[in-house]
This record gives sequence, structure tokens and C-alpha cells, in this order.
Amino acid sequence: MGKWMLSSSLEEWEHVDHEIEDELIEQGFTSKFIVSLMLAMDEIFANISMYAYSGEEGEVIIESSYDIDDNYRNAKISFLDYGVRFNPTERN
Repeated sequence: MGKWMLSSSLEEWEHVDHEIEDELIEQGFTSKFIVSLMLAMDEIFANISMYAYSGEEGEVIIESSYDIDDNYRNAKISFLDYGVRFNPTERN
């Protein structure tokens, strides 16, 4: 439903964060779900901002889509960056 291209700065994230929250409300997701998802997205973006570009600014692409049915609601929020790859299963 939405697509944003922004720098990895936390200030830019705040604007997109609010837009996605508005979309979730508009799509009828519960407050509990929205709070949980927003917290997870804040963590994802903070990790990209702090680690993917080693303190420098880089590009982040965020896309949102929703699948709403009488029986269920699905939200898909994708984050794409071109920074340093992170794999928690690999040890340095």
C-alpha cells in the first residue's frame, strides 16, 4: 500500500513510522497488534541505522502491504537496505 525511500537517519524514520501507523489503523488492526508491530519496526530500523552503514547514512526502502479478509488480517512490512549484511548465526 505504501513505499518509502529514505535515508537511514532516525529522524526520517519518524515520518514513515507515523504513516504506517495510520495505515494500520485505517486497515482495522487492533491497538495491541499495532503497538507490537511498531515496536518491532522501530528495532529493525534502529539496527539498520546503527549497524548496516557503520554510522554513515545510507538508503532504506520500506514497503507496506495488507491482505484483509473477513476471517483474517495480514500486514507485511518490508525493509531493504544495502548496508553490511547481518547474520546472527555467523560468528566473527
